[in-house]
Amino acid sequence: MTRGLLLADGPTELTVEKVTAAAQVAKGTFYLYFDSKDHLLARLWADYLETFLATVREQLTTATPPGPGWPAAIDVLIEQMIRYDIANAALHRAVFSQASGDGLRQLRLADSKVITLLADAIAAAVEAGAASVADPPTTAGLLYYAVDGLLNAAYLGETEPDADVIIAAAQEMAHRTLRTNGHR
Repeated sequence: MTRGLLLADGPTELTVEKVTAAAQVAKGTFYLYFDSKDHLLARLWADYLETFLATVREQLTTATPPGPGWPAAIDVLIEQMIRYDIANAALHRAVFSQASGDGLRQLRLADSKVITLLADAIAAAVEAGAASVADPPTTAGLLYYAVDGLLNAAYLGETEPDADVIIAAAQEMAHRTLRTNGHR
């Protein structure tokens, strides 16, 4: 419900009054659960990050190198991550425009966890001979932040990124960088 309001009205127009009216509860009820609108946004952001991280974990455990499904698992993961990120663009804009230090700390911690998972998967692929890079942790960070930075720039610029174009480019970049058999 709150996400719907955020999508419809944007972060600056989202108010405690609108949230409580949509939930058909008294304003006091809101404050039983949240200290402020920023606290509500922080909770939405934490939920977003937890789901994002769970998606990455799940996908990286479905196919492991050097199994035949591993290069394709990279493509699926990239698509899932980008589509989920874009589907939550309004939440990104809200957090970026009104983020407290806590929201940004949550973001950095989640980024670090995702990069660690990617680095571990890349290292396993290198060890199995399914990929070839010299420094898996740095490579994981570069791949992740290249896409994340592009999406964040679009959100901050109030533009809508083209998911299909970004997914195709990110998949190509990942396969070229990792030198997988999935390289097209």
